[in-house]
Amino acid sequence: MGSPIQTLALSPPNIVSYQGRLLNNNSVPVTVATTDIEFRFFDMEAGGTCLWSNSSSTCDGNTPGSTIARTVTLTDGLFTENLGDTSIGTPYAAISDSLFADNNEVYLEIEVEGETLSPRKQMMATPFALNSQSLDGLDSAVFLRSDGNDTATGAYDFTSTTFTGSSPISFEGSADDGFETTFVMTNPTTDQTITFQNGSGTVAFLSDIASGASLWEAGVNGTLENDVAVIIGADAAFSHGSGGIGDLRVADELEVIGNSFFDGTLDANGQIDFGDGGDTVAINSSDWDISTTGDMTGIGAITMDSDIAVNGDDITSDGNLSLSATGYTRIGDTGIPGSATTDDSLYVEGPLEVDNTVYFDAGLNVIGTASFNGSVDINSDLSIADTNISFDGATTTFTTTGAFTLTPGGAVILGDGGDTMSINTSDWDIGTTGDMSGIGTFGSDGIATFAANVNANGGLDVDDAFVVADGGILTTSQTANFDGTADFDSSIDATGGVFQGTNALVFEGLTANDFETTFAITDPTVDQLITFQNGSGTVAFLTDIVGGSSLFTDGGTVTYLTSTTDDLAIGGTSLISPFSIDVDTNVLRVGDGTNDANDPTVTFYASDATDSGSLSYLDTDGWFFNGGDVSMGGTLDITGISTLTGNLNANGGLDVDDAFVVADGG
Repeated sequence: MGSPIQTLALSPPNIVSYQGRLLNNNSVPVTVATTDIEFRFFDMEAGGTCLWSNSSSTCDGNTPGSTIARTVTLTDGLFTENLGDTSIGTPYAAISDSLFADNNEVYLEIEVEGETLSPRKQMMATPFALNSQSLDGLDSAVFLRSDGNDTATGAYDFTSTTFTGSSPISFEGSADDGFETTFVMTNPTTDQTITFQNGSGTVAFLSDIASGASLWEAGVNGTLENDVAVIIGADAAFSHGSGGIGDLRVADELEVIGNSFFDGTLDANGQIDFGDGGDTVAINSSDWDISTTGDMTGIGAITMDSDIAVNGDDITSDGNLSLSATGYTRIGDTGIPGSATTDDSLYVEGPLEVDNTVYFDAGLNVIGTASFNGSVDINSDLSIADTNISFDGATTTFTTTGAFTLTPGGAVILGDGGDTMSINTSDWDIGTTGDMSGIGTFGSDGIATFAANVNANGGLDVDDAFVVADGGILTTSQTANFDGTADFDSSIDATGGVFQGTNALVFEGLTANDFETTFAITDPTVDQLITFQNGSGTVAFLTDIVGGSSLFTDGGTVTYLTSTTDDLAIGGTSLISPFSIDVDTNVLRVGDGTNDANDPTVTFYASDATDSGSLSYLDTDGWFFNGGDVSMGGTLDITGISTLTGNLNANGGLDVDDAFVVADGG
């Protein structure tokens, strides 16, 4: 074979000229005038990815077997082909710019009349000159021109770059009309910095700054105006101030986000509003007085560091009245509370009588007598010392909006054995370290949460959602019926149990919507067993088994390939494998020729010790041994004509029953 030739030019075409000569087994040039040849580029000497073929610029998506052969003209076995030439009558597939730019090594594979020549030919430096149109893998079209107009896109980082010249930057604008905006830089005497703020706007010229705007001066402590009074808004005379230097008049609203400080007097002709309803106004003064002849309304919380004295009889609030204390609040003279000593506790020194509903958010501790003529709402602990609690009336309702906890020293008895206790709440909890036994029917219209085990020896019937949290266990010796959603966050031991129903298992998935995955079980006629293997993976449907998975078909007595065009390889991914069958050339190969640790061996075993098996072929066919020596350990029995092109060594003797011919040179 020959070697590739590349003709260089200023802008070379993507064409690789290849010249070669075909010889027969005796190294004599073949005499045929034309032959079918396939050309392919690979990224490896053996195996690898097919990058290009003579009929496809992508090698049919790395499918070399789809290459369409070309008819090549031979002269005394010699041929010359321009690979990638798309201009000829029967054009080649184009060679892309990236083929040699993106691959460090490229090998040419040639297949003649179905026979792949080996080894592949590596493309050396000349074809890689195609990469001259690129720089570091980038096409030349992505670089800006320096000899004329060009268009650039993307971001450019000029950090540490210096633009020289008095007019280093000019902008043309949207129209290429010869008028530009030029940045003119006064020659600096030291390093200068121009900073653009984080915002959008139009740059102002010196001529845009009016004369009044220049009244502001830059002082040591900030920007100031020390010539005239300042008016914000309409130009009007001061109503209260003198209008002298340092005065400020705001014609409309003044909003201060931070703190405001007044060293003088704050006078107002109208209303003064402090805050917007969600703020705190702090007046830091050791002694201050609010003198008013009318009412003070709309006041939120008033915080005092010392006592507050009310000279009138009543404290009236049109809204909520809150007393907040660091420590306890006492109603009485000098009494000392026994337990109500924490912040915001209320201590009543004498009897307490309430004619309407009373609410306790932080507990109720009754040491003496407490009389409530209305409802009592306790949102925390209820402590009753050394006495009983009784409810008068035929029907008494005990309501709690939070958790209701009974912590007894002994037993807690609810009812007298003939009553029904009803707990009307959407969420309630029974905490116990022991067992709860002797319970009859347990009914819950809301959510029932059990932190311990639930043993339903009488059966379990759930009409709505059922959840077993992490670490929980559901144990029942009877039938468990779930008519709603069942959510188990821990293990379910269903050994010996049976899930009954056609659709016994339904899975909601991560999102609670109207779409579920249902396990549909065909009613079995005998006991069946489905086994999951010890491994992780995704369950396949029958529709998922396509392509290579279905190439083998069980035909009853044999298993065969369903495709008549697929080769078979064992121990490798190509026909160069320890064992392969090429259906195109009807070639059976044993051994890959490179990595076999042992010599490939084909052994025939007969059913008894008398015969040693046979290898048969049709009368019209021939059987040829090509390559090295053929050794026979026993008797070779040939009933037809045997043609030997090499030497015949018969160390055990030679017995010929018919004609025997030794050809010229043999």
